[in-house]
Amino acid sequence: MKDRIVPSYPSIARLEEHLSLKSLSARTREEYPRYIRKLAERFGKDPALLEEQDARAYLLYLKEKKKYAPSSMRIAVAAIQMFFGGVLGHDWKLFSIVRCPDLQRLPIVLSREEVRRLLSEVHEPRFRVILRLIYSCGLQVGEAVSLRVGDIHAAEQRIHIREAKGGKDRYGRYRQGCSSDCASSGRPTATRS
Repeated sequence: MKDRIVPSYPSIARLEEHLSLKSLSARTREEYPRYIRKLAERFGKDPALLEEQDARAYLLYLKEKKKYAPSSMRIAVAAIQMFFGGVLGHDWKLFSIVRCPDLQRLPIVLSREEVRRLLSEVHEPRFRVILRLIYSCGLQVGEAVSLRVGDIHAAEQRIHIREAKGGKDRYGRYRQGCSSDCASSGRPTATRS
């Protein structure tokens, strides 16, 4: 089903300005107004005219009827709190009541032998090197993809991870074997800093 066109409300424009002034991420500046537009569409009026019970009913609708996952619910709650609390100045009890806990699942952890077997099946050296770095440093895929040759410091057995989670740089340590893998892959291994 195609989304209906929601009128442009001045209150949503105020939210967009508020988000920009707070220097929030581009993704947040896209998502929060989108959730408030959905809220406006659901009630068919300017969201600034809604009351606390309307916001509560909407969150229940998302959780119970639409079956939003906890992560999506957290974004919806944060958007509604930013709009009604941050932009409109409402201090509603609702903001302190709503909780969206994740399901607690144990992570799947491979044994060292399973990791060895997995890596032994990767025959292309450049892929094996990056997979070993991901494993030994606990890198996220995006962090590994953005690595440059100059980020690997062989002498200190560390790598410079740029714009890691939260947009922050950090350093990570790697095992000695990764350094020899880098050398055998035919690529320069590192800077000597």
